[in-house]
Amino acid sequence: MTITDETGVSDQIYRDRATALANMLTLRPERHVQSTFGSVEPENECGTVACVAGWAALAQSGRVMIASDGVMTWAELRSVVELSGSGMNFVPTLYDPNITAWAQVAGRVWLGLTEESADALFFTMRNAVAVEILRRLGDGRLSRDFTYADRDNVRTEVLGDLGDEDEDEE
Repeated sequence: MTITDETGVSDQIYRDRATALANMLTLRPERHVQSTFGSVEPENECGTVACVAGWAALAQSGRVMIASDGVMTWAELRSVVELSGSGMNFVPTLYDPNITAWAQVAGRVWLGLTEESADALFFTMRNAVAVEILRRLGDGRLSRDFTYADRDNVRTEVLGDLGDEDEDEE
């Protein structure tokens, strides 16, 4: 029996998405910056970096396809990167003050998370902790309604003694 949520998406699909995103962020760590929902960095070929919420939101919008092995492809490169060279064009644009709200909601929907679990994941500033949470969501060690306390336990396991300190960017 397949269990689905109110949107008709099965738990296995959400688990597969979490695993695929973790694989992509592990395969392409230069594209993972947990401190931004999306920005342009000249160090990589198209200049796009984002946090878990940003990449999940792009996947939800259909702009990015993330395969189970972590290989990412742009669905519509021209619509993602502005031709003027002034930066990445999310829906809405990066320069729109609503980008944070859009990425949070779209990312939460794509991963099938509760509002609390989405906040706990998306506002984790350590890349390694965010990827480990995705891995645990993918293999079922963490439920899609995990709490801040669950997130803090993962952080402590990943970072050791550093897990109790305030989070700084990696």
